[in-house]
Amino acid sequence: MKQASTNSRSFITKRVRYIIAFLAIALLFYNSVYFKPLDEVKAAAEEQKFDLVAFVEDLMVAKMDNVGTISVSDLYDRATVDFKELMDAEGKEMGISNFRYFMIEGTGTVVAIEEENVLLKLEGVSDTLKIATDFIFGSTLRDASGLVSISDYASTMDFNNISVEMNNQVGQIVVAPFVNKVEEGSKVVFVGGTKIDITAGAVKNLRVIPSKLEIIE
Repeated sequence: MKQASTNSRSFITKRVRYIIAFLAIALLFYNSVYFKPLDEVKAAAEEQKFDLVAFVEDLMVAKMDNVGTISVSDLYDRATVDFKELMDAEGKEMGISNFRYFMIEGTGTVVAIEEENVLLKLEGVSDTLKIATDFIFGSTLRDASGLVSISDYASTMDFNNISVEMNNQVGQIVVAPFVNKVEEGSKVVFVGGTKIDITAGAVKNLRVIPSKLEIIE
C-alpha cells in the first residue's frame, strides 16, 4: 500500500513538472513573437513602397537645376569641329546604343506652333529646333539629366516608371502653362534633354523634352 502511494506521488510530481515545463516553453515562445494588428502591418508596408511621384517631384524641383548643360550653339559648333569627340566627351550613354543624351539650353524665336511641337529659330545657329509640347514619351530627359542610374534599382520597372512620371510632370508643370501663352514670334529660353543619333555624324533635327520653358518677350 505504501509502495502504491509512493508511485502515485511520483506520477503526480512528474505530471506537475511536465505542466510547468510546458508553460515555461509556451511563455518563452509568446515573448519571442510579437503580433501586430493587420492594419498596422499593411500601413507599414505602404510606407515602405517606392513613392514615385514624390521622388520625381524632388528630381524636377530640387535637383534638375543643378544638372550641367551645354548651350545649343556650343553643341553645334563643337559638332562641326569634331562630332565624335563631342559625343564621347559630353554625351551620356544608356547601355549599348547608337544614341547619346545631352542636357542643353538656349534661346530661340517661335516660328511655328505644331500639333506636337513648338518650332524655334535658334540664336547663333542656322538650324531650327523642336520643343516637345505633346506626345512626350521615352527616357530622353531621365537619361540626359543623369540623375538616376539603373544600377540603383533592383526593379527595372521602377527605373522605367521614373521616365514615365518625369514626362507626366513635364507635360503638366512645364508644358501646359507654356502652350497657353506661347505664340508665333515669342522669344523663348529653354532647358531640356535631347538625344543624338551618333550614326548621323552631325547634329540636326533636335527635339527637346523641356525641363524649363520661359517666354521672355
